[in-house]
Amino acid sequence: MIKTRGNLQVTTLPKLTVSQLYPEQRKEINLNTCGDPDCGNYGVSPDPVFDQFVGRGAIARRQAAGRKDPRIAAGLGFYTISSVKDEERISKVLNFHNAPAVWSDGRRLVCRHQQDASACKVGFSLLSNQHFLDEVERLRDHDGVLDGPRCGACGRRYLDAPEEFALNGANGKDPRTKRPLGVRVIHKPCKGQKGARFTVAKDHQDQRDREDNIKILKMLVNGASINAIQRVLTCPRTGERAGMSRIYDRIFWLERTLLAFERAQIGNWRKELEGRGLFRHTRIAHDDIVLGINWETSADRRITALNCTASTDIRSGYVFRLDVDFDPRVDPVEMFKAAYLDANRNPKNLHGQYRNATQNFVAPLLHYQRPTGRFDEAAFFGACQSSLRLFAVQTEDAFGGATLPPDVQQAITDARWFADAAEVIGEGWFGLSEHRRDSRNTFTGIMTRDAYTKAAHLALLKEMLPEGKMTLVSEQEALIARTVPHIFRDDILADRFEWLAIAFDKEATKPKVQHRVGVFRSSLEQFKQSYAGQEISDWEMLELFVEHARTPATSSTRSGATGPAHGATFESRAFPQVWIASPAEIAGETQKIVGFPILSPRYRSRLRPLAYDASPTDPELRAALACRVLRATIQPTSTFFNALRTRLALAGRAGGRSTRNGPSFVSGAAYNPRVLIAVLNIYRIYYNWFDPRSYVSELNENDSTEPVAPGTVAKRVPGSSDRITVPKQRKRVSIKQTPAMRLGLQDRIGRPSPRKAPDLHRVLYKPWILHGTPIGTRFEG
Repeated sequence: MIKTRGNLQVTTLPKLTVSQLYPEQRKEINLNTCGDPDCGNYGVSPDPVFDQFVGRGAIARRQAAGRKDPRIAAGLGFYTISSVKDEERISKVLNFHNAPAVWSDGRRLVCRHQQDASACKVGFSLLSNQHFLDEVERLRDHDGVLDGPRCGACGRRYLDAPEEFALNGANGKDPRTKRPLGVRVIHKPCKGQKGARFTVAKDHQDQRDREDNIKILKMLVNGASINAIQRVLTCPRTGERAGMSRIYDRIFWLERTLLAFERAQIGNWRKELEGRGLFRHTRIAHDDIVLGINWETSADRRITALNCTASTDIRSGYVFRLDVDFDPRVDPVEMFKAAYLDANRNPKNLHGQYRNATQNFVAPLLHYQRPTGRFDEAAFFGACQSSLRLFAVQTEDAFGGATLPPDVQQAITDARWFADAAEVIGEGWFGLSEHRRDSRNTFTGIMTRDAYTKAAHLALLKEMLPEGKMTLVSEQEALIARTVPHIFRDDILADRFEWLAIAFDKEATKPKVQHRVGVFRSSLEQFKQSYAGQEISDWEMLELFVEHARTPATSSTRSGATGPAHGATFESRAFPQVWIASPAEIAGETQKIVGFPILSPRYRSRLRPLAYDASPTDPELRAALACRVLRATIQPTSTFFNALRTRLALAGRAGGRSTRNGPSFVSGAAYNPRVLIAVLNIYRIYYNWFDPRSYVSELNENDSTEPVAPGTVAKRVPGSSDRITVPKQRKRVSIKQTPAMRLGLQDRIGRPSPRKAPDLHRVLYKPWILHGTPIGTRFEG
């Protein structure tokens, strides 16, 4: 079929079946099944038997087959496939040089399992299971920061299998402590090969002035820029400044040490809880923040926005993870050569070979089929081209117009050839938009697709938490709706997972918020009068008030019609349609509405049949919903983000409401995302472990405050030096603790004041990355 796109005549490619385009499955997980926990296709991949029921008479043939096979009649494994219109691409090179072709870079499956005499119709876009697993591996060890030592012969990580390595003596000893400075190790399977015997030393072994580490850490978490740190570390006698490379080395060392410390502590905590057989219900607040880096596009000079995903324990405020959609390990040029060019520079991995009923044909690989599909591919190909062309220009300028040596000329020619090849493949074949970067020095790394980073973040969060139940609270995010039903499939089926989605008025000014809170408190006081004389705690009273005053959340259109208040993503049949408007104006989240996308089965079965504007009448269901509405908040994560914006110079906002809409340069922001990631990791752990502060709200008032002993205080009489004695007015006082103390990672001792935060000197100079291994035991004596 011939179509017109602008001034170009293009042809359409033949249609493909589900089996031809379905991503390869992995035993660990399958992201590409129906996301409705109540559907028979939940966790069930497409059955190829349904590929034959296409074309004229398909419905009649399927019905006839269904009378013989009940699985076909029920639609077990039955999905239909369609193109994604928003991802239309045009290929006009190589195979399509003379006849440009239009195609869609994505596919969408729709579940056709029969439910209540109708099809399920839950749809989802296809993702790559392998790309998801690759992203999990990247984030698990924080971009390789926690990889630890490896065998030089085969690359086997010591931390993956310590039993495969044998200790082979000490390499020097500390004259003061008599502990080894290094430990020789042999990888037993590779014994005798080059690199199988190597020495492991402490990370800080060669650091001369260790006091600088504490200075750098304290300055980083208190708003200092890199240049400010350099000025402070100036030698007072000679005036010589510390080198930038030294500062960056110390920042990356701090990141590695603190991440290893946290991993060791959380591992011990989880092991202790599970060993005691304690059931733990963890409530997680999940949210995103966008940070800008001064890596600009050459066309409109816009900064690059990185999406940072955080998950925080609601009760304690402990930030378990903060992950950024950027892979600093990837060199775009090297990745392009390995993925799309063979040894003879011929293109590869560009298309798939297919056959339908009448012909053989080729079609470009879709994003989830491509080796670079885990990345933001427009930025990937743009960075690849920019890096190569910048190298060619800078090298020619260095010679000032003089005749170039043969090897230099060949390097420039090759760089331009590879840049042209990247342009042909990225823009000409895959039809990606032009995405040039600025002309400053480039760095290693590229942005990743948010879908894979978000899914990997949630999967690793699940690994970190002890056994028990988890409630996830988030905003109305389409990416979470796409991935959560699959990441937590086993927990959902075992009734150990719930997901609540919220929305609230983010544009409310402080006076408006205060007015709403005042109205809420007045209503609550009036409600309390109906229970006068009864012994009911403040928290129970608040739950009763929410149960009594809550209403279905609806919205009004311009025509005055009433509709659901939630977004289009949550209108799917997979989710209950009832959302509740919370009457409790607490945690700074006013006019909040709460949805229940994934709920305990005993409640979900009663909530799903109701229309969006229906009010549940079942007493047990009403009480359960009121309890969840009251506890649904993302305030702990918002508090962390506010502190991060205030305390980190590298996290400066570009102006306006969002970094995405700000100017082309942010004063103080990072240029290299790798540095920003390191500083974010350092600040998160410092926030969790070393910064005691108050953490009081209506949701945890009794846990974060303690009673004030009765007594009197002296008060000065204005205009004189006389003092009078008056009774104390405060009934409770806030307790300053770190999130780690409140979570139980660092216990409080048996006295009214909390235990102090860990000593940084003791934390920074232990081999935490080797904690629990024979080498770590040897280092610690």
